[in-house]
Order: sequence, then C-alpha cells, then structure tokens
Amino acid sequence: MMACSKELFPALFIGHGGGPLPLLDDSDVFAIKLKQLTKSLPKKPSAIVLITAHWQSSHGFVVSSASTPSLLYDYSGFPPASYNLKYPAKGNPILAERIYSLFKDSGIPTSTDGKRGWDHGVFIPLMLMFPDADIPIVSVSICSSLDPELHIRAGNALAKLRESDILIIGSGMSFHNFGYFFTNDVKKQQEGIAASKVFDSFLTETLTSTSISPEQRVQKMIQWASAPSALQAHPLGQEEHLIPLHVAMGSGLGKAGKHLGTVQFRGFHSSFYQF
Repeated sequence: MMACSKELFPALFIGHGGGPLPLLDDSDVFAIKLKQLTKSLPKKPSAIVLITAHWQSSHGFVVSSASTPSLLYDYSGFPPASYNLKYPAKGNPILAERIYSLFKDSGIPTSTDGKRGWDHGVFIPLMLMFPDADIPIVSVSICSSLDPELHIRAGNALAKLRESDILIIGSGMSFHNFGYFFTNDVKKQQEGIAASKVFDSFLTETLTSTSISPEQRVQKMIQWASAPSALQAHPLGQEEHLIPLHVAMGSGLGKAGKHLGTVQFRGFHSSFYQF
C-alpha cells in the first residue's frame, strides 16, 4: 500500500436511502443522517469524488468527465416532483483526467465518459449534504465484476486525492436485500432485521477495530461473503451496494475507520463510516 505524507481529508461510506425518498420526507432516517454528516468534516472539500452503486461497467472503472452533468432520474413510481429535482453543481473534467491517470498508473482498467449524468446515488445524498451545489463533483462507476480486491485497489489509487482536500464518498447501503425490504411475511422480515444487525456488527468490528492490522482488515473485507449473515445482507451477485464501501475503505489504506452511526430503515440496520 502507498504511504501519504500529508494529513488525509476524510473519506466516507454513506447509505443513500430508497430512491428519492430522503428528499421527499424530512423525517426519513437517511435524510436526517445525511444532513448531519458534514459535521464530521474538518472543512469544506475542494471537490467530491463519489463512487456510486448505481453505475456498473463491464470495462473497469468509468469516470464522469462532463463539465455540467445532467441528472438521471433512475427510479420509478414516485411523485412527479421527484422527476423535477435540480442540482446544478459542476463537474470537473481536469479532476476526472487525474483519476483516470491514477487508475492507469495502478494497473486498474478505466475510461472516461463525458456524457453520462449523475444517478440518484450521486445527487440525492449530495443535495442533502451540500445543498448549495457549490462543490465540483466527479462520479465513478463500480466494476460489474464486483471484485472486492479490485475495488480496494481502486480506493488505494484514489487515496492521493485526499491530500488535496478532496472528499471521497462511497454511496451504497451496508444492508441491501429487496427480498427482505418488501416482504409481507412478518417472520421473514424479522429474519432480515436480525441478519442486518449481525452483518452490521461484522462490518463495524472489521472496519473500526484497532486490534486488527491493515492487512487483516483488507483480507476480511475481501472475504466479506463468508461473514455471518453476509449473503442475507447482500445476496451473492447483488452486492453492488456494498462494493463502494471497499473503495472508501481502500482510500483509507487499511487504517481503522470510524463508525458514524447506524440508521434503521424499516428496522434494517444501515451504517455510515469514515476513513
């Protein structure tokens, strides 16, 4: 792993909630949490690099290089107002090229995309965290292989950006299983809630314990699927909402992170972390 000579700006893993719901209801647990998150930052970031669960590429990591990205309303069945949301923050083509170069130099497959807009994994949480829309943003896809080691390496490559007060955000959910979210079976729902607590405990212990070495932490996250209740939290092949966490953790170079709290969405535990 690389070493950085300067104090690193924090990196975050956040839960972005259900579609546009955090923006439609002030009492939404994700809305409340996201509005509070910036208190954990030492100052306003110079830019934001956000790895989103809602953009997968089969050709490695894709970096958004548009100067004025549009918004992608990639959800359905919500009130009309949710399709008229605006977030006029700017992109940052120069930073996008730097990210591309960092990936290339680390042997990580990558490309840029000057046309893609921001999906709801990007603009929904950022509208709540940074409502002034005055910080440039570059979004980054995950790789459809969902290879945890590759995504940790990608985070390692991005760590250098944190020396420039750039905020790296992994946007997903630490528990994401629609089979549990939308069941009408009370027994199954309770089973899912119990699983979310168990997996949440594994993540928090693994990511924050100072008794675990950086190498052990990385290995545990590479082998996340063997953790208790892991495949109930994220069915294998559907772990796209967990994988941005590997990038955020990787940008922390394996050091112990901080648990920023847990929200309960319909009783299911979803945690936020800082690295």
